[in-house]
Amino acid sequence: MESDLESPTERKEIYERGVKLAGGYLAFVAALLVATVAKSKEYSLAWVVISLLAVSLPSLFALILIDLFVRVKQGRPTNAMRALAFGLGFSPSLAAIAVLVAHFSVMAAALFVLLTLYWSLTIFAAAIDGTSGRKSEV
Repeated sequence: MESDLESPTERKEIYERGVKLAGGYLAFVAALLVATVAKSKEYSLAWVVISLLAVSLPSLFALILIDLFVRVKQGRPTNAMRALAFGLGFSPSLAAIAVLVAHFSVMAAALFVLLTLYWSLTIFAAAIDGTSGRKSEV
C-alpha cells in the first residue's frame, strides 16, 4: 500500500516544478504587459489588456509565495488561498491574451478560450482523479 504522505524532499521537488511553471508564466505576463504598453497606440483595446495583465501580476506572484508556505513549509497539499491566487492570477491574464488575440482574429480568440477551458478542465479532472487513490484513466 502506497503512502499518501509526501516527504519533505518530494514536497520541495513538487514546489520547484510549480515555481518554474508559475514563474515562467509570470515572466511571460510581465513581458506581454511591457510589450502591450509599448504598442498601446496600435491596439484599440490596449487599455483593457493592460488593465487585465496588471491585475493578474500580484496574484501570480502571491501564488508562488503561498505555494512555498503551504506546500513546503506546512506540508499541506491544498489551500483555499492558493486556489484564490491561482484564479485571480490566471483568469484575468488569459482574458487579456484572448482580447489581444481577438484584435487580430476573433476566431482564433474564440478557439483560444475554448481550448483553454477544455484543457484546464481536463487537467483538473486528472488531478482530482489522481488524488482519489484510484488508477487514473484520464
